[in-house]
Formats: sequence, structure tokens, C-alpha cells
Amino acid sequence: MNIVLINGSPKGEKSCSKYLLEVVKSYFDKENNVYEISIADKRIKDVDKFHVLTNCDNIVIAFPLYVDCLPSTVIKFLEGFEKYTKENNIKCDSRIYGIVNCGFYEGKQNRQALKILRNFTNHIEKLRYGGGIGIGTGPFIGNSSSIPWQAKIKSSIKEVLDKLIDVINSGESMGKDLYAEANMNKVLYMQAGNFGWISSGFKNKVYITSFNKKPYKIK
Repeated sequence: MNIVLINGSPKGEKSCSKYLLEVVKSYFDKENNVYEISIADKRIKDVDKFHVLTNCDNIVIAFPLYVDCLPSTVIKFLEGFEKYTKENNIKCDSRIYGIVNCGFYEGKQNRQALKILRNFTNHIEKLRYGGGIGIGTGPFIGNSSSIPWQAKIKSSIKEVLDKLIDVINSGESMGKDLYAEANMNKVLYMQAGNFGWISSGFKNKVYITSFNKKPYKIK
């Protein structure tokens, strides 16, 4: 089986999307041929990436949630892929699976993005939607490589990843999209997130007194 992993994060290699794809890849059956594509990597032309996609059995695309949607770079890439298949009269006989992560606590916040990905398959002949998973607490997961997946705090996310991996290995589709988040206190997660913004502000010489300023407020 030929499988293509697409990293749709604008952050590229240093992203939660990349981390999740590496986890998925490590559990694929060894006889599979796995190819990796990064949308942010402009060293390879998009047309060459499209060629790889049209010669695979399964596509797994991972990206972060941007305002309840896909990042604009991912949308542009998918639109380009659609145009490529139509101009070259290509039938993409493949399944596409989605992995969406977000900074919100709840994994279900990703449901609209997965619906958009599902709708995209209607624009390319023979391309089928295999299902997807939405993962909340993305910033934590993306920086948790030192924590084993067996740990309780990550077990719910590992569970949905395992289900996705099983259907990919079997070449089947999921019955429904699945959602999960880290097993941690929501209030503590939000407090940690707020502290992260303050820390980032300090690093960029923006201090607490400036956080609530509204320079573009209409007087």
C-alpha cells in the first residue's frame, strides 16, 4: 500500500501536526510505502507533490485549526490539487484521512474543519473521505514528546489515533469522525495557556501593561 502523509502546518517540522504524523507513521504495517509531504516546504514544487498524491492508495493530512477552518496554505494546496486533477483528467482512486489539532481544550472544536475536508472529496473524482480525528489541547500534545503515550494524560488521544491507524492499515473508512483531548483539568490548561501568552509577550518585549491596549479602537 502506498501512503502519503501531508503536514499542513505552516510551522513545518516543529509542529504538533508533524508530531502526530510521526506517531501514526510508526504504527503502519512495515510492508507499506510511506511518502511524506510538507506544504510549507517550497523546495519541492507543488506539481511534484500532486503527482505523488495521484499515485497513492491513502492520504493522511494533518493540520492545525485556524478560525474553525483549514489554514489558508492548506486550502490553496487542495485547490491546486483539484485543478491539477481536472486539467490532467486524473481520477484519484484514494482515501483521504484527516488529523486536526487545535488550541482549544475540546477536540470537537475541530468538527467544522473535518466537514470541510469531507466536502473537498466531492470535488475530485473517485477520491473518498476515510474519516478523521479532532484533537484538542494541541499545544500541550505538540510539546509532550517526553511523556509516553501510555500515560493517562495522553491515553484518550492515543485511543483515537489507534482507531485511525487501524482503518488506514486495513484500507477502510471510519464510521464517524472521532474527537479527544488530553486528560487534564480544563481550568489548569487555560491558565497555562494564558501564562504562555504572557511569556511570549515578554520574549517579544510586550509587557502586561500593553496587553489590553487597543491602538485601533475607534474613538
